[in-house]
Amino acid sequence: KFSKENRWGYFPSAAAAWRISSEPFMKGTSKWLDDLKLRFSYGTAGNNNIPSGQLTQVYENNTTSWINGISNYWAPSTYMSNPDLKWEYSNELNIGIEGRFLNNRLSGEVNYFRELRKNIIGINSAKYATIGGNFIPSENIGEVLNQGIDACVNWNDKVGEDFTYNLGFNITFTKNKLRKT
Repeated sequence: KFSKENRWGYFPSAAAAWRISSEPFMKGTSKWLDDLKLRFSYGTAGNNNIPSGQLTQVYENNTTSWINGISNYWAPSTYMSNPDLKWEYSNELNIGIEGRFLNNRLSGEVNYFRELRKNIIGINSAKYATIGGNFIPSENIGEVLNQGIDACVNWNDKVGEDFTYNLGFNITFTKNKLRKT
């Protein structure tokens, strides 16, 4: 979808986890703690979702076609190419802790997430006058920061031989900020 110079992208990622409950200093907690883990991940992801026609100039005239006696009118469409378009990408961070307690009946996790999306493709209408028509090419102009916290708690238990149940609660707080248009 991109020109030869911008066709390839490199998007590395890494993740690590530490199962704290397996450490020697956690001995003696096995009566109430079944599992406890810290997680960390950081990486980039690419998006090549560009509007059609951005690499070739297309000019179409008004066209009327007749199908089974019904007129179909196609409006004029114009795309200006931009060979300088690059991949949209995001830098994503996630830090979390999760645990299971009381013979795996109680479980929960808390996560902090942060995603910074850059090079978002859009039309910079403030840069060009629109009186000449829809001849504005798409550009890599946007930047959005999304961050927040999510958490959940679950209780799994059994009553008698045949009845099991699960009660859960989750909450998410997120904040988006448009940093660049």
